[in-house]
This record gives sequence, C-alpha cells and structure tokens, in this order.
Amino acid sequence: MISSPWTCCVLLTGRRVLFSGEKPFACDACDMRFIQRYHLDRHKRVHSGEKPYQCDRCHQNFSRTDRLLRHRRLCTVGMSKEESQFSQDASAHPASWSPLQPSNNRLTV
Repeated sequence: MISSPWTCCVLLTGRRVLFSGEKPFACDACDMRFIQRYHLDRHKRVHSGEKPYQCDRCHQNFSRTDRLLRHRRLCTVGMSKEESQFSQDASAHPASWSPLQPSNNRLTV
C-alpha cells in the first residue's frame, strides 16, 4: 500500500478530523455539528442571544467579532464628514487595531 503525504501529515499533526469530515462537537439545542469546539461555542450564541461585542460609536451589539468588524467599517455615527470619509478610505487598508478591547464588561472596537 502506498502512503500519501497527506496521510502522513494527518497522523503526525493529529488533525484527522479536518480531512475525514468528522464533526465531533454537537449543539444541544439543534442538530448542528462542528469540526472545532470554538465554532460550536460561537454557534451557541444564536440560541442564547448573547452579543458580547459592541460598537463604540453607535453601541450596537454583535454576537461575532467578524460581524462587528464589518459593521464598524461602515459605521459613521458621531463622526464629522471628514472623519467619515477618512474611515471609508481607511477601511480598504485596515490599521492594526484589535476588536477585542474590553470596556464596561463588553468587548468593544
């Protein structure tokens, strides 16, 4: 039997799940299954309604950081016209800021 390089890598790294399609992490509230525990934890917010990430400009809450980042690129609440234009231009080349800056028991941008 000829062993492929993928098989070797899969066995060495312990990431057999990614290649087999197995989804060992199941949601208790629905039939969704996930490859990674992080994805299950993120999904559980759909059922709980938890939205721990907040826009520092308009105070809208989000359950996922990627949704907050997408929103923040377009949110211009409380900004002057010049700042708003700069924000739109800068969104094409994001600066090195982190969406995970804790503030008032919430994570904000």
